[in-house]
Amino acid sequence: MTLKVKKTDWAHRYQTSLQRYLCQKLSSNFKPACKLGSQVADLGMETLELAQIHEQSLIHILSHEDSSLAQKKIILKAKNFFNETNCSIEKTHIIMLRKEDRLNQLTHELLNLTAELKASRVHIEKEIIKRKKAESALVKSNANHVNLMQISRRLRLLLRSQTQAILTTQEKERKKTSRVLQDKIAQALLGINIELLAMKVSDKKVEARFSNEIDSLKHFARINSNKG
Repeated sequence: MTLKVKKTDWAHRYQTSLQRYLCQKLSSNFKPACKLGSQVADLGMETLELAQIHEQSLIHILSHEDSSLAQKKIILKAKNFFNETNCSIEKTHIIMLRKEDRLNQLTHELLNLTAELKASRVHIEKEIIKRKKAESALVKSNANHVNLMQISRRLRLLLRSQTQAILTTQEKERKKTSRVLQDKIAQALLGINIELLAMKVSDKKVEARFSNEIDSLKHFARINSNKG
């Protein structure tokens, strides 16, 4: 069933319910009007369209009434029925307005949240860039540290080797010097002894002087011998 057919069917039911309402002595029973009003909202009808259906229904009903006074009473009574039926449309409008306001509010909140998320994403991207730079600098620093440690180790080994070489050279020079001195002292002693024998000195003073020199040379020789 198409929407147009549904509206036509609803218009017939509206006219029938309106006639029944006008025939009632009591005009406080608006249940049929409320029911029709809920159906109007479901069909998507507006107040203007409802007013046109109401007018057509009222013309049909008034065509059977000749008294102008009776027609006025019918028009006034029918107005109440129309107003009750139209309440559903107005309520629907109010609900729609509230929903629209709520939708606008949610849209505004969504836009704010989107802006916050964008700002947060930019901040995160900047932090990632900073972290990558820091990691790169740390890797470079670690590489430099390892390189410096290797250089330091090589320098320590070189210093140790050079120190050992210097000590070895000094020890060799000291031993060589000691041997040279010992040879010179031995030669000097030998010369003195030869000189004593050649001179055949009987003078005690001269003998004592040479003895002191010989003792000094022997003492010096012992010292150098101990060092060697």
